[in-house]
Amino acid sequence: MKIRWVLGWAWGVLGLCMVGFPSQASAVIINLNPVQTGAYTSDGIWTAPTYITGISFAYGPEARSLVAFDVSGLPDGTIHSATLSLQNPYTVNEVGGDLELRLYGLPGMTRFNYTGNGYLNLSNFSFIGSSLSPLWGTTFVAPVFWPGSTVTFDLPAGALDALRQASDGSGLFSGDFFAFGMRIVKADAQEPKPLQYVFGGTSAGGTVVRLTVDVTPVPLPPAVYLFGAGLVGLAGLTRRRS
Repeated sequence: MKIRWVLGWAWGVLGLCMVGFPSQASAVIINLNPVQTGAYTSDGIWTAPTYITGISFAYGPEARSLVAFDVSGLPDGTIHSATLSLQNPYTVNEVGGDLELRLYGLPGMTRFNYTGNGYLNLSNFSFIGSSLSPLWGTTFVAPVFWPGSTVTFDLPAGALDALRQASDGSGLFSGDFFAFGMRIVKADAQEPKPLQYVFGGTSAGGTVVRLTVDVTPVPLPPAVYLFGAGLVGLAGLTRRRS
């Protein structure tokens, strides 16, 4: 009986002393679907859900695309990496060769101003790729036809910091509308403008846009287990004394 009393006392002390000590947390992978996709054109038009980027018909306007995510639900903790993946059914370049596609952060974009009249749309078109939008990636996309390919961007450290701030509700980015913009660097500006575009056919449905985030949540104190163990031990101690 004395041994049981000693063990109960030990469990009680251990449980009460260990409350507040952090437990080891493991990284988790979180996949986010977009809350908005679309494209602005140089003549002030907004189209959605297609996020076609470039010049999709001769003499036509240039399109620059937008995809946005709600990141407000990401857990607190360290974001180790994040990858933006986009379905690309068609890419065409009549000039030949790969197209240079650039990814930008859009800290001024929210769910309230991403579209509107022609003047606002022109402003948003110009904003993608301006000095106010940080460059977060560059890739080269080869011409491809259905079923196409997947274009990916591994976000740099600056984008990860912005993602963390947006999720925390701080910084310039909005947590429920974390926006990316894309544009191509045209290989040729001749007239009539040659077809040069990425993400053709994305308005047909079934498109896949995803933001994959690798985050280690902030470890929580093991209060439930250890405190419970302490209570069990103290309960045994109390019963013994009574």
